This record gives sequence, structure tokens and C-alpha cells, in this order.
Amino acid sequence: MPQTAQVSQTIAEKIFSSHLGKKVYANELIKCPIDMIIGNDTTTPISIKAFEQSGQKELAKPDNFVLVLEHFIPAKDIASANQAKISRDFATKHKLKHFFYEKDMGIEYALLSKKELVVSKGVISGYISKLQLGLD
Repeated sequence: MPQTAQVSQTIAEKIFSSHLGKKVYANELIKCPIDMIIGNDTTTPISIKAFEQSGQKELAKPDNFVLVLEHFIPAKDIASANQAKISRDFATKHKLKHFFYEKDMGIEYALLSKKELVVSKGVISGYISKLQLGLD
């Protein structure tokens, strides 16, 4: 009986595998439950517009949504203030438990750790605006 080679997994593959209950590897298309969604004042207003156009009225898990205003606070101009207002209005409307701005803010990914919102082996979905991946 031939032996199959054991392929080791990266930490990301192991985390996704634990969420799915089966081994997954890079380049696989998967549908995975996530533990938290994080947004910021740069990209979230675009997502808010899409959410509202979808006709959806409520967030599926508002307690798992983190919104951090870090780029346009304090606002440098009217456009920046409007970006923050869109996010603030959304947080108020959906009673977000984890909404950070002005008095209690910071770099979003650092703030997650500081506020102990990161769980071991958790899957967090968000956009890292400071990361250049060099993808064309």
C-alpha cells in the first residue's frame, strides 16, 4: 500500500481548517465563518453604502463588528468629517458595541489587542489600508 506524503500547513491554513473542521490549503476557495469584522473610516463608508443598497436592515452579528475611526479623526476638512459621520451614524443606528473614535481610538489592529477583542485562532475579516501586497 503506497504512503501519501504529509503536507504541512501554515498557521493561516490551520486556523481556517479548525473553523471548517477539515484540512484546507492555500489556493482553495472556501466559505468560512468569521469571528469578527473590522472596519475603519476609510473603507467602511463604501461598505455601508453597499449594505444599505442591499436592502438588509440589520447586521447579522452586531457584537462581532468593530468600527475604528483612525484616519480622519480629527477631520482635516469637510470631506473627512463626512467620512467619519457616515461611520458614526451607522454605529449609532446599529448600536455597535465596539465603536472607537476620538476619546478611545488607535490603530485598528493594535486596538483589537489592547481591548482584548482578538481571540486565539480567530478569523477576522477587514481591510488593511497600510499593507502593500504588490499585487497587480
